[in-house]
Amino acid sequence: MTNASAGVVTQLAKQVRLVFSFKDIDFKRASKMDIEQPIGCFRIGYWDESNKNWVELPSQIFWDGTNGVAEAETDLGDGRYALLWSYRGDVQLSQIADQGTRVMIDNVPIKFTDAPYTKDDRTMVPLRAISNNLGAQVTWTASESRIDLVHKSDNIKLWVGKKEAFKSNQSLSIDVPPEVVNDRTFVPLRFIAEAFGAKVSWDDSTQTVKIFGGQ
Repeated sequence: MTNASAGVVTQLAKQVRLVFSFKDIDFKRASKMDIEQPIGCFRIGYWDESNKNWVELPSQIFWDGTNGVAEAETDLGDGRYALLWSYRGDVQLSQIADQGTRVMIDNVPIKFTDAPYTKDDRTMVPLRAISNNLGAQVTWTASESRIDLVHKSDNIKLWVGKKEAFKSNQSLSIDVPPEVVNDRTFVPLRFIAEAFGAKVSWDDSTQTVKIFGGQ
């Protein structure tokens, strides 16, 4: 086993997400130019000083053929972490990430019963799933196809099929309006998150929408 890169992590919280990036040249070097080797031989490891050995962490790999990312969660504490490559055939391969958009709030992945999708360059997510994870209360008025979201002192009103919304009686425009798909109401993620004061960013390497400060 070899390490492709390493770094010292200090002041770890109880559970943290570790992320290591790599490129095709790293893959070629680690596999000794045998690019038929599975990319899942990459994983993140923790250096166990007491045993003088690397402890492999269950990892997830994102790979587009040129750029890659390895992710793992740990509560092992402060120490040295590295991106590793295993040459042992009996080692379980790292999980390869599914295709599709992922949503994370404060670095915690959100699980959706109905998968998010992209419409007109906007990520659409199930209303109740995202509102619950952002700490908002939802009220649905069927006669008006109206959605009321209450989060702390903020009150947001949206209508299915309409590009106008209201936040505390102030009119706002929406690029992509809420819509119903397979009996589920989907809303534009960025609009909802930013309306509640959260910061939203897009990580192209992992196809992840990252939201911080939602609650």
